[in-house]
Amino acid sequence: MVIDDRTSFGSGLATQFIKGVESNGGTVIDHQYVDDKTTDYSGVLTELKAKNPDLIFLGGVDVEAAPLVRRMHQLQMHATLLGAGGFVSQTFLHLAGPDGEGVTALDPGRSLSSMPGGQAFDAAYRARYHQPIELYAPFAYDAAATLIAATQQANSLDPAKLVATLHTINRTGITGPIAFDAEGNLRDPAYTIYRVQNGGWSVVDVLGNAQQTAAK
Repeated sequence: MVIDDRTSFGSGLATQFIKGVESNGGTVIDHQYVDDKTTDYSGVLTELKAKNPDLIFLGGVDVEAAPLVRRMHQLQMHATLLGAGGFVSQTFLHLAGPDGEGVTALDPGRSLSSMPGGQAFDAAYRARYHQPIELYAPFAYDAAATLIAATQQANSLDPAKLVATLHTINRTGITGPIAFDAEGNLRDPAYTIYRVQNGGWSVVDVLGNAQQTAAK
């Protein structure tokens, strides 16, 4: 079953998830809609519980997933909650508490422990801010550093020159190799599947050639 928060982000994820399930022989038995301000999922979950789903996919983010999974447990629903992007955070762990156990999510990129500069970045971040990083901090750092590198390489702040330079740039960041194809997508990306185990996000599997190459 699919729950869609009607945002561009959430609806896009829900649509692609449904396509993926159906193209691989799975069945989506219901598609429900909420909004990104929803905090009480009782109505939608009561309706879904009667259909006994194996899995519930949420097109949404961590602050929506936490109250959703808490209510699922209160209703004694045994379906796995799955998300993609926006789930894997310290915020989710804090808000969901013990109810977060077993929640699974796919996120782009390598896990922090397998990033080339991940451990050093984590240590520096903890020393400076005295708390664990959110998953996306290394990616934000690399995005800023890559834009700075493009500015230096182009020796210009002209947007057109910067875009052209970014298409040719090739550098190693905290998160791994950074290079883009003609459409601006990251070349050879990796994706990581996480699951909450013992109160923390654990790596279940890694998809994509970038991680497989690094593992070798």
